[in-house]
Amino acid sequence: MAARIQERKVADAARQYEDQVLGTFADLSKVVYPPSYLEDRVADALEDFKDEVKQAGIAEFEDYLKLQGQTVEQLEADLRPGAERRARRGLVMRELAKVETITVSKAEVDAAVTSEIEHQVEHHNADLREVTKAFRRKENLDGIENQLLSRKVIDRMVTIAQGA
Repeated sequence: MAARIQERKVADAARQYEDQVLGTFADLSKVVYPPSYLEDRVADALEDFKDEVKQAGIAEFEDYLKLQGQTVEQLEADLRPGAERRARRGLVMRELAKVETITVSKAEVDAAVTSEIEHQVEHHNADLREVTKAFRRKENLDGIENQLLSRKVIDRMVTIAQGA
């Protein structure tokens, strides 16, 4: 139990450090994008928030807003700073991946998919065929590829930050 707690603390500290490094890269970078790009990110954040409200089973989104005494516009204003931060960070990561020619191979995606399928079957008693079918959908493969690319880019940022 103590070892597990220590592992969690180490992992949390590593994630915090990575977040600081990414934030510093974004803060030091000149990031230019059209206003419509930010508006799209705010709209994405709003959709994600609506999904969270729905999944939590709290209420319908409109009812949730009434309970909070908020309008959609006020919620969008609340979501804007986080959306802008994620937009800046995402663009900086994309540019670093391009400059450093960081890519993800099909073999890496396949290995990650296989690992996740095995995990789902072993730890969650999921049906192998159903899980395989779900993970092989294009949008899921794209998501896994993006996760792997993000991991590589963040690893590279940490290496740069450490002077290596």
